[in-house]
Amino acid sequence: MAEKGMLFRSPMIRAFQAKRKTQARRVIKLPHWMDQGWQPSIRPKPWGPQEDDYEWPFFTMSDPVGTTGSVVRCPYKVGDVIWARETWWHYKTPGDSQRTRSNEQAWDPYTRTVRWANGQTIADCEPDLTRESGPWRKRPSIHMPRWAARIFREITGIRAERLQDISDADIDAEGITKSVVEAAIAKVSARVEAYAEHWIIGTDDGGSYCGECCEKELARLCKCSPEGDYEVDGGWGDTESDGQSFCETCGKLLSNSYTDYACESELDHFEEHGFDITAPLDCDSLERMLGSQVWGEGELAPRMKRLGFSAVWDSFAKPGEQWEDNRLVWAYEMKEIER
Repeated sequence: MAEKGMLFRSPMIRAFQAKRKTQARRVIKLPHWMDQGWQPSIRPKPWGPQEDDYEWPFFTMSDPVGTTGSVVRCPYKVGDVIWARETWWHYKTPGDSQRTRSNEQAWDPYTRTVRWANGQTIADCEPDLTRESGPWRKRPSIHMPRWAARIFREITGIRAERLQDISDADIDAEGITKSVVEAAIAKVSARVEAYAEHWIIGTDDGGSYCGECCEKELARLCKCSPEGDYEVDGGWGDTESDGQSFCETCGKLLSNSYTDYACESELDHFEEHGFDITAPLDCDSLERMLGSQVWGEGELAPRMKRLGFSAVWDSFAKPGEQWEDNRLVWAYEMKEIER
């Protein structure tokens, strides 16, 4: 058994704390000369406690014509213990030549606990985190040492599979919830400004407008047909729509909520054309879908969770490792242990 660190982002750390996360996926690092045209010639199988703990999980990759093979080995084994590397606060006094490793401290802002390198802890502690009055420094997860870790998991199973082969149960085991998806798309969707939807009663065009353009259109109609009985309606907030709607005149995005039909249409669109985590309109559409009731119930729920997982994955994936690339991944199953 070995202890190794594994990087996790803040939403996944919170999923660990809530005991929702029992799986993790990491892209399989293939040799640089092995492109994605290579396929497993021996079907990857799951490794569990029944397997020899001293045998590293592996599978064989073959080139497109099946003449050359290469073994790809997993960096972890069943029984290994991983400790979560996360963003942390480090107590470090610059220029303190008397400081030893046992005096190093790490602070957990979630449980308000200070840990020392020698294993001691103090709970319910809130140190001063300002640079001006205290030596606490925020450090990235890649620099977290083993002594500062607070989350430990034992690997109970390993399998190799394509990313898009993930099942509905696996998505739940990854700790993906509605709030996790909302956090993943929040920054991009915030770049979209939506305007209240207005329309004009008394005309047959059925157009939707932003407030400014609606007033202009009303003035134009009254000038062209003074005998007409026209009236502006709408503008009170979100209205239900069968999809994203835009102002007939200026093209501004209008604020509305999605019907079930709109959610199904958007799911069809994203499944056919793909979801772009960098596109504000895509993220805005997903945010409106999350505002409906299709996440946790109904026949659209599994498809919605799958789209949500793809958005979360793409929010931190490197180029070439995104959902649409469908890379081979190691799927780790794990259980909580105390340290």
